[in-house]
Amino acid sequence: GDSAAWVFRYTSPSGRRREMGLGVALRGSTTQAGEAITGARRLASEARDQLQRGVDPIDARDAKRAATAEAERAAKAARQLERWTLARCARDYHERVIEPKATVKHAAQWISSLENHMPASVWHRPIAEITARELLMALASVKPHERARRHKGTSVPETQQRMRQRLDAVFEDAIFHERCATNQARAIRRKLSELMPSGKPGELKSFPFREAPGLLARIRASEGIAARCLEFAVLTAARTSEALFAEWREIDERYG
Repeated sequence: GDSAAWVFRYTSPSGRRREMGLGVALRGSTTQAGEAITGARRLASEARDQLQRGVDPIDARDAKRAATAEAERAAKAARQLERWTLARCARDYHERVIEPKATVKHAAQWISSLENHMPASVWHRPIAEITARELLMALASVKPHERARRHKGTSVPETQQRMRQRLDAVFEDAIFHERCATNQARAIRRKLSELMPSGKPGELKSFPFREAPGLLARIRASEGIAARCLEFAVLTAARTSEALFAEWREIDERYG
């Protein structure tokens, strides 16, 4: 019938009697029949060669199919990993975890700090390929915009630390979802701190309290916005950043 097939019967090296299909026995035409039997004979000859080497033809065929399937799966997985750039991982984590829990303002700041400051060469690179050194250099190059620096005196080290903490969460999430194997943001934690200024330029001599009235008088006699700012800091004991970036809405003139 139409379902006839060529079969190779043999005894495997283990002593089992087995049958291996060699393809459909086509008989629609002389040409088809000839091609079918030629193919069957070639496969049978290969099987006999394998048996002479102590290899079971069916086991060898199944192993080859399994290896091909595994190679295809690995190639597909590799293509998937290439799609998971740091940017995609960060936005995916932000959408699933940050947005549902944070305020609208904080959620926007969370993702914008990364989108605005990460170099494109790292931001759009597959997360599994990013090295600790590349990530460290990317954060070390961060220079916040003037508006960011003015906002409550935010400094470059603060921005870098916040970004590293957010990237830490992104990498951990990517590891969980098998998009990368190592948390490079955690690996650079110490190194990033080592690159930051210590904040200890040296001991500063304290100003004698008894000379304070004379100093304040000289400040008041000086012209310029810098003198007014220093006078404001002395009178209010405000921190440097609070004095430098003070806004009129923060001043209650009823007590002037």
